[in-house]
Amino acid sequence: MPEKKQAKINEDLLNRIIAVAYRDAGLYNRLAVWIKAKKDPKIKNLLDEYRHTADSVHNIKPEEISFNIHESLHDKVKLQSWHKGAASKLSYAFYSVFAKPVYAATSVTIILVAVIAFILFMQPSPKHSYTKAEIKLAQEQLEQSFAIVGKVFGEVETKLDKDVMTKHVSKPLNKGLNFLNDYLIGG
Repeated sequence: MPEKKQAKINEDLLNRIIAVAYRDAGLYNRLAVWIKAKKDPKIKNLLDEYRHTADSVHNIKPEEISFNIHESLHDKVKLQSWHKGAASKLSYAFYSVFAKPVYAATSVTIILVAVIAFILFMQPSPKHSYTKAEIKLAQEQLEQSFAIVGKVFGEVETKLDKDVMTKHVSKPLNKGLNFLNDYLIGG
């Protein structure tokens, strides 16, 4: 039976294994390392060792670290201690959001959408400036239209009083009332 060919672990593969173990790798690198670990027991053992180390490092509480080590770690990463003030808290929060590729991509997308929405919705509305002649013309046209509407209402009122009320409402109503009178009186 042929023996499985074990892959050489070069520096690039080792860096990807460490990034996967510390959960800093992207999806592609995670899958690539996972596939190689399935095929090669040496890579799987190395990945498991780094994962165990990463878990133990992540489980260390800041209170358990000596003060000198804690400060030197923050100096190496160029972060101030997050308990010193508001500005350092802001920089620590900013760093923690943009440190991982997934968070950075999501944050940049949200910021871009917000900027584009702000630009689109905050466009200044065009201002119309009218001249005095245009205002005077509009006022005259308004007066003419009110006069036309008043004339039409006057004609409608006259027609309603003379034609509709007398011919179609009053006459049939009078006929009905006269008939009712005659019937009730007995005549």
